[in-house]
Amino acid sequence: MKSKYELTISSNYVKDWTYLQAVREFFQNAIDEEASNSNHSMSYQYDSNEEILTISNQNSKLDVNTLLLGNTSKSNGSYIGSFGEGYKIGILVLLREGKTITIYNGNDLWTTKLINSRRYNSEIPVIEVQKNYRKGNTSLTVEIGNLSEDEYHEIVNSNLRIKEDELNYIIGKTHTDYGDLLVDESEKGNVYVGGLLVTTDFELKYGYDLNPKYVTLNRDRNMISSFDLIWNTSRIIATAFSDHLDKLLDSLDSKDTDYIDSFLKSNSRDDLARFFTEKHGDRIPVTTQEEYNYFKSRGMNPIIVKEKVKSLIGVINYDDYYDHYNSDGSLYDKIKEVMAGLSDFVMEDGLADYQELESLIDQYKDDLSNIKYSK
Repeated sequence: MKSKYELTISSNYVKDWTYLQAVREFFQNAIDEEASNSNHSMSYQYDSNEEILTISNQNSKLDVNTLLLGNTSKSNGSYIGSFGEGYKIGILVLLREGKTITIYNGNDLWTTKLINSRRYNSEIPVIEVQKNYRKGNTSLTVEIGNLSEDEYHEIVNSNLRIKEDELNYIIGKTHTDYGDLLVDESEKGNVYVGGLLVTTDFELKYGYDLNPKYVTLNRDRNMISSFDLIWNTSRIIATAFSDHLDKLLDSLDSKDTDYIDSFLKSNSRDDLARFFTEKHGDRIPVTTQEEYNYFKSRGMNPIIVKEKVKSLIGVINYDDYYDHYNSDGSLYDKIKEVMAGLSDFVMEDGLADYQELESLIDQYKDDLSNIKYSK
């Protein structure tokens, strides 16, 4: 005898979801189940001839009350999901996309289909439960059918765990408590949470697999706030590169480290300043063309960097230079600054006049230096 459970979810729900998001929900549940209990190990396989993807957890079972929206078997904040409705929506989307989904739930068999409900005057998913279908079985197995090879390859590319398994792909990564830094060029901009692809941001220098414990996702688990993202990438880099000053300094020019100031200790700042000096010698970090021209006109050797580089390094080693720059100077200083800024724009036929003007300014240097210039 079969029991029938109607899920009160309209077939039009989450219109933007495809099989990718739906399958992600089942992998997410399987990964979380394994994380909650090592005896509930996850396994999966894809049969290209039958076009069936199978995802299993040993010694696991779904309670029928999890079919109720809002109910969940998850309680630990380190799990990827926490909404209690993911796999129900996954069932809906897969059926809507013409896939089949069968769940072997311990002894029981769960079959799924879409029906036109008279009660709700809408198409909704229905789960039929047949008790004691296979006695003595203790595993939870989800079979997703009508999944083409191309579709499966897309699933592989959105899941770090199976990507490594299926493609024999060893991803260059550095582990931290906040997540993994993925340094492979192929992962640039990819942002995973718990191994599952959430978004891609090509402005990022690296890829990341964020620890779910430190991330808040939207309901669909396909978006992370820009603040959450960069806050986490900043502290991952601060941690991963704490002993690699060259890589840390190189990363400061990227969006990934916009909040790194919150995670660097004072000794790390001092080390960075010393490393910058070792790498660039007497070059002075500046952020504007005006600053560049000022120091250049005084025979110094400036280098244009991003504001966060100067804030982390420049103010440590070059306070005296900046104090002088920000103070009032002479008319001679200002004219030389302006001339330095124009030097790159002087055409060949005007070069002689430019050089003559420069000579006149130097000739009257003493007089011009006695004239105070205020900004």
